[in-house]
Amino acid sequence: MTLSETPKTQDKNLAFFRDAITGQPEYTPPAEIRGRVMAVVTAASLKRSRRTTVHLPSSVVRPPSAASWAWGMGLALAVFVLLWAAIKPGVVLQWALNNGGVTAFQVYRAAEGSDEFILIGEVPTQAGADRYTFVDALSMPAANYTYVVKGVKRSGEATLSQAINASTAAALPSQVGILLASLIIGGGAAILARERQFYDWGGGGLVS
Repeated sequence: MTLSETPKTQDKNLAFFRDAITGQPEYTPPAEIRGRVMAVVTAASLKRSRRTTVHLPSSVVRPPSAASWAWGMGLALAVFVLLWAAIKPGVVLQWALNNGGVTAFQVYRAAEGSDEFILIGEVPTQAGADRYTFVDALSMPAANYTYVVKGVKRSGEATLSQAINASTAAALPSQVGILLASLIIGGGAAILARERQFYDWGGGGLVS
């Protein structure tokens, strides 16, 4: 035999539990306890917010500071010097050794139309070599020069080559490319150095 409750008995039971629950007096915790609970909840919320919230600066891209610019331009100058020394963009001079006894060649340069030649370099002779090359990497862009090569013998006697006129126009693209590459690297480094002052890549997120 199975016992079961009638719908009327179930309604009485539900009414009894409802009255027992709603009839309890309302309990209000003291202000001190409420304050402690709110402090704990606020601290937990702030901790969770720092881990998950990205606090961006008012301006995403900030102009580099004077110190960042100085550091970036210093790097640009170093890159410029290294690239210039490695590539050596300038006027390329080539000549052949016709007479023996020469120990070194002295290269002189003057502005086109001028007879004031200045010594810009010296190339020592090498055993078995009959062709030599010199690159004038310190020439001004888009300028015209006159070059003379002097062969110096052990006795001190010197022989002059025929004067050669040359232009630096052919080296201008390489010179401009080195300058632009140096400025881009230096400027990019300055911007990155500035941004590192406003971002802290640590903890659980990106914090300004």
